[in-house]
Amino acid sequence: MKKTLSLKERGLIIEGLQETAGFRQRFPDWLEQEFKQRVASSHQYVLRVVLALAIGLFLGSGLLDFFLTQHWQHTFVIRYALAGPILLGLLLVTILNKSKRYDTWIIALSSLTLTAAIALLVVNMEAPYQNIYYSGFILLLMYSFYLAQQHFTLSLVIMAVILITVNVTVILDGDKSPIHLLEYNLIFIIASALLILHNMYRTLRQRKRFLQVQFLEITQQKLEYSQNKLKRLARDDGLTGLANRRHFMHHFQREWRRAIRYSYAITLYLLDFDYFKQYNDQYGHIAGDKALQTLAKKLTHFTRRPGDLAGRYGGDEFILLLTDTQHEKAIHIAQTLRESILNANIEHTTNPIEKFVTTTIGVATLTPQADDQPQDLLHKADQALLKAKKLGRNRVEG
Repeated sequence: MKKTLSLKERGLIIEGLQETAGFRQRFPDWLEQEFKQRVASSHQYVLRVVLALAIGLFLGSGLLDFFLTQHWQHTFVIRYALAGPILLGLLLVTILNKSKRYDTWIIALSSLTLTAAIALLVVNMEAPYQNIYYSGFILLLMYSFYLAQQHFTLSLVIMAVILITVNVTVILDGDKSPIHLLEYNLIFIIASALLILHNMYRTLRQRKRFLQVQFLEITQQKLEYSQNKLKRLARDDGLTGLANRRHFMHHFQREWRRAIRYSYAITLYLLDFDYFKQYNDQYGHIAGDKALQTLAKKLTHFTRRPGDLAGRYGGDEFILLLTDTQHEKAIHIAQTLRESILNANIEHTTNPIEKFVTTTIGVATLTPQADDQPQDLLHKADQALLKAKKLGRNRVEG
């Protein structure tokens, strides 16, 4: 099974690669795949532009045929009737098809088409203008190497095909001597070597730039993670994950103002863990923490609206805010909550009421007016909780 690296592990690997970058740098498989995907995402646009420029140059050079050869009708057929439609068809494929899987075939077919076309143009050209058309092979080599940068094997195959074509063309041209053949081969090999070095340099720069982008992205993600962690620490209770008292009261005041604006009722619940001190003394603080976490999970089941929020109000006291909830429904919800906690069957042998954990809940509902204060509703919920405790606990009052 493929291991998923953490943000820290990715950062350490990328830092190490930046420090040990060489001329022929290779990434781990997972990072190599990401690098190729990122390069491929921009390569299709580059392929489209470069192919369009090559077609424009190839077809536009037909003006030279008209002035340099008496057989310009033959060269026009080669350019505009044979090679041109093929190249334009390949360009159309790059425009219509968004898939990258045909890119290699398009590079290969366009290079082979241009190779054959240039060879035929050279054959139909009179001396001394053939040398101008031989230079087209060098331009074709540059075109192929530029597009096939990430396909080293393809680059070598195209280079070999062009070199063979040049030699065959020179041999078929009876006016060229062996010295000319040697000169053309030497120029071609030097140009190929320079283009290979240039491609290696371009690839190295792309890899370094990719590592820099990756490092910046990871640094940004770490910063965002730290900021979110600080926000959570500032607003959440560390043990239960519920809102802490400060965050809850801030949220309560905001929902209070919204309830005044839209004239709907809001309900506040104060919930107390019955005989929590005795539970801690009997089962220990670790078990006490687990029991509080269980109560917290039960509370979150009732926060279904965007304005609803559950929080930890004190050591063993919880608070719950429900928006747009009338009193009768609020009492029913409180009874359901109390029963769900009792039915969790958390053993509590020192509880004189039941042998399981129980809770006492005070409920207060109000449709606030402009002159009401949030503390009014909080005071009513607190009074309801005190009443429930006096009446024997494990009950709901409101």
